[in-house]
Amino acid sequence: MIGKTPSGVKFFNYPTFMVFRTIGSERAMIFAGLGDSLNIGTIQAETGTDGFDQPLMIIYSADKTIAERVQSFAIAAGYPASMNHIKQIPSPMVNMGLEEDDDSFGFGIRVGVFDTLKVQDQYMSDVYTMYRVYRLTPNQSQPLNPYPVSDLRIRGTGKTEFDLMPPVNHLRDAIIAAYPGYTYQEMKTGISFPESSQVMQNNEQAYGENRDPTYLGSEKFTLKEGQFAVSYGVNHAAFGKVVYSNIVAYGAEKINGVVTGDNTQFEGRASRYIPDDPNAPMLYAYTITRTESDEPYTMNVPTGPYLEGIPLDEEMWIG
Repeated sequence: MIGKTPSGVKFFNYPTFMVFRTIGSERAMIFAGLGDSLNIGTIQAETGTDGFDQPLMIIYSADKTIAERVQSFAIAAGYPASMNHIKQIPSPMVNMGLEEDDDSFGFGIRVGVFDTLKVQDQYMSDVYTMYRVYRLTPNQSQPLNPYPVSDLRIRGTGKTEFDLMPPVNHLRDAIIAAYPGYTYQEMKTGISFPESSQVMQNNEQAYGENRDPTYLGSEKFTLKEGQFAVSYGVNHAAFGKVVYSNIVAYGAEKINGVVTGDNTQFEGRASRYIPDDPNAPMLYAYTITRTESDEPYTMNVPTGPYLEGIPLDEEMWIG
């Protein structure tokens, strides 16, 4: 794949997925991430640049000899080594081949949080011409020189946010107190999608999980007209733990994200409940409704059509 990295965004990556696999006599969607992704952080480290608007070549291969041959051809043709990256497909985890029963793969481009709506529109217009993809097949077959399964990057930073538990609890109590005329149901939250390597071993659906984000989410619930939900907690980007964070309203049946808010919209959202708490800038509170509202810091969950909304009688969850 040859192209260039995006610009005017907070984050981008290039995940590799094993998408379909034959299990018994059935073709099943697994959609599991394979190892670590090439992302803005790795490109910054390898190129010594800010990572944006940089020329890019990614060689996806399960064969070390073939990948290095292609890489040498590219360098000889004038493509600088700094733009060249090999994404290793781990042979022990997959079933390579061109037959109908062999695994199929997808190579993704994930972009997070555009600087402006104009930048977003320009990216969506340009993305169809930003990249070219070629499948290369040697004229003569040769013994496979497979890549081993690579060691994975450590996901954690060792930096925790647990000092913010008291203000988060303060925020929780303040939210409940702000609506004295309502009863409430508190949803448990946790990991929504476990790591792909765990799911692949059970031949289960991984839903496009990759190792750059952490997929957290609530229990499922219905949200009728006149009801509302409040998502609250730590603004991880303000705390400095992540590049960006967001919340998304998902339909439970289709896992379709229909409306979102990100940390660029979180500022000041907790202060309306706890104005005198000095930790309020590190937190957020976002209201999710079914009807248009004049209340600030609110997002409306549409009812449709189809994947563009969540019907009133169907369950949803907040990711």
